[in-house]
Amino acid sequence: MKKLPVGRSILSGPTASARMRIDLLNLIHDVWRYWGRMLHGATQLFIPVAIVTCLLILLYVPEQMVALTRSLTAIFSQRGDVPSNSGFYGSDGLVYAWWFFSSAVILTASLYLKPRVVNGAGAVSQVRGEDWIGEGMLYVVAHLLILAPLFVHGSVDQWQWSIHLSWVGMSVLLAVASRTQHPMTTLLLMAAIWTIVVLVAHEYVVLPVLIAASVPLTFALTQWDKTTRIKSFYHFSGLIIVMLSTLIASIYLHSTLDISFHDGPFFDYHALMLGFWWIFPSALVTWLLKLPREGSRVRIGFIVLAFWLVTLAVGKLNPSCLFTLNTLCAVTGVVLVSIRLLKAPRLQILRRSLFLGALIGCIFAFGNLAPVLDSNRVPDDPMPAAPEQSSRFQEFYRLWLKVRGDTEEDSGPIFLLAASGGGLRAAAHAGMSFAAIDDMTNGKFGDRVLAVSGVSGGALGAVSWLAQRSEGQAVAGTSQRDAQSDYPRLNRQRRFYSSDFVTPMANSLLIHDIPLAIMPIIVGGSSRDQVLAGAWNDAWNRSEFKTIPPYSDKGLFQRSVKSLEQDRGSFPMLVINTTSAHDGARAVYSSVEARFPGAWRLDPSAKLAKAVSDSARFAFVSPVGQACADADPHTPQGDGQSKSCPSGYFPLAVADGGYQDNSGLDSIVDILDELQRVRGNLKNVFVFIVKSNPSENLALRKGTIFDNGRLIAELLAPGYVLDAARSGHSATFEKLIRERLPNSHVITWDMSYAYLAKALARPQQLDAEYPWPAYFHKRAAEAVFLKSLNLPPLGWTLDPRSFDGIDFAARTHSGLEITTDCTKLKSGASLICREISNSNSLSRK
Repeated sequence: MKKLPVGRSILSGPTASARMRIDLLNLIHDVWRYWGRMLHGATQLFIPVAIVTCLLILLYVPEQMVALTRSLTAIFSQRGDVPSNSGFYGSDGLVYAWWFFSSAVILTASLYLKPRVVNGAGAVSQVRGEDWIGEGMLYVVAHLLILAPLFVHGSVDQWQWSIHLSWVGMSVLLAVASRTQHPMTTLLLMAAIWTIVVLVAHEYVVLPVLIAASVPLTFALTQWDKTTRIKSFYHFSGLIIVMLSTLIASIYLHSTLDISFHDGPFFDYHALMLGFWWIFPSALVTWLLKLPREGSRVRIGFIVLAFWLVTLAVGKLNPSCLFTLNTLCAVTGVVLVSIRLLKAPRLQILRRSLFLGALIGCIFAFGNLAPVLDSNRVPDDPMPAAPEQSSRFQEFYRLWLKVRGDTEEDSGPIFLLAASGGGLRAAAHAGMSFAAIDDMTNGKFGDRVLAVSGVSGGALGAVSWLAQRSEGQAVAGTSQRDAQSDYPRLNRQRRFYSSDFVTPMANSLLIHDIPLAIMPIIVGGSSRDQVLAGAWNDAWNRSEFKTIPPYSDKGLFQRSVKSLEQDRGSFPMLVINTTSAHDGARAVYSSVEARFPGAWRLDPSAKLAKAVSDSARFAFVSPVGQACADADPHTPQGDGQSKSCPSGYFPLAVADGGYQDNSGLDSIVDILDELQRVRGNLKNVFVFIVKSNPSENLALRKGTIFDNGRLIAELLAPGYVLDAARSGHSATFEKLIRERLPNSHVITWDMSYAYLAKALARPQQLDAEYPWPAYFHKRAAEAVFLKSLNLPPLGWTLDPRSFDGIDFAARTHSGLEITTDCTKLKSGASLICREISNSNSLSRK
């Protein structure tokens, strides 16, 4: 649009109306050019902001990543006299590493900023509108990234206005001060903000208020320019807003992070960290924008790329040394700098070659994905009916009775345990619950367990509990049950499940498995399943007390499944459930040869760590694995199925056991059938069902997942239907069990947060807290309410806040900790108490 000159009208000369029209057109022209420059400034950072936004989504949305992120702030609430066995705590070193790698991501993104030159006086050229947009976007992503652990903290309200007003105002003031004021002014402003945060963290009130008031007052007395009163007034008002919002935000953060400074200088040090953390993003971006950006930045880009590649190489060599969040930063950095370098004109040929290679690789991979007809192979005959499975269950059962001094005519209670799946939260829930009731009964509960059926995380919980019993950890007497020393078995499980299992697995996925998976040819297999199994074994080694004999490399995790039967009835029967990826049928590892109709029986010579890993192969977490089944599944053979199996066993692709039945009750039904055949009755048989879904029984709105005519709903509906079908299978098996046993003999230990949700619900106060428009008000209220529940995440690491709920449930399921008088307990707990007390099994572990 060409700007029109002010002049005479074509027909009637210079009139007022003509000049007004021309002035209006010129105004539109100026606005058009201004917003054009703004859009240009936004588009120059569109790619890096989009990439960093993907990283932010990973940090703020998936519940497992949220738990990992907020574990970095757990150090502010940790007391010096409390051991770190209550979930995964991020150390000070991890916080420093997070600062370093997150700031390196912002530095990499700044390579996309438009080059600016330095004039002869050494000053940066004047900032135009398009520069403000790009630099403003950099400020925003820097704060959302670096401060993410503070924002996702379980007690911090992400909608709190003072928090966002504080960092936004601080960024604007530092950006303006760095260009219009002396550098010392910028440093003094940052020092004032840092001092306010630190003093408030130490619970001082008067000094922070005085500092917040003195900063704008000092500006008014020393920097007020009478010639530019409006500009000075803006600066003065901005200082007041920033100081006031920083003061309010500091008070809010101190109260929500629960920082205590009464136990020594250790916590004073954390106060200094919190103050630095708050001002670090603004200071970092301000410093980056002060740097001159001259000419080509290809050389700097290659240096940054080399740094990120070295970081990933270190993570590849030792998957446990690089924290998951830092690995995500490294991958983001590689993507950012690679795209920036490929935009250079001199790398045009390389850019086109990579695009063409990726296209050919995708076509090749999709072409080899589906099975094809093999004309050189004779078609298989229809699969004959499965032969009757052999069983040694009767021999095991009689030996189990003999070890406990029982007979088939007069036996004590028989406990069958079913541990459902659900990642580490299910493993911790099952393992800690079994260990807690063992502590309460001096090991007699475990003595009466005949069989344990576990799925996915529940299988890990069962194995960790059996591993502890196999080591014969002694309980030194009986003291007060509410003291921490009264739960030695539970404490061992606490330390084990306070480990970070996500980091080694995620590093293997991002650094090893994904690069191999995108190759057009098969050059190796995934390794994250073996890495995860190794992490379990290493964590179990670290979890033992010093008073326990040294852990042997031949411990339970390294023993075979069938070796449990060789301990002459000391161990219960262990069943680990998985799913055949070939036909969707159940596949089981069993320490005792028993009948499992319709299920594949897998090679029991496999190690327990391998069996648990096969049961926990959920999509994207662990790949589909290979096991050995006792019958030929007639599956199409390909390059990926080359596993060698013992004689009589054949390769079988297996996936997570939760696909078929996530409760483990299917195998419990088969064991009840075996008991019925051996005993003729199910007298004194109890079934414990351990459920580990924290959202069970919560009042949830289903939304639009099953609405017709919605694209996203129709795309995601099959996944919801499959999940509902899996839950339906579990409900059917539970119903079958309840039809065969008295209702009091089927005990459910769930991890539902329904009662907590009911206690925390505050429907009358929501309007006063969030005076927003109705939709945003409702969403904000729901987000804050859900966050306050601290639901344990579905993953392989538990932060302290979510761990506490599992620990509480594990200690309160049975009710035996209330009293030793069985008549004073609830019906289910009193029945268990009487049965254990009257049994012949008086041995102590």
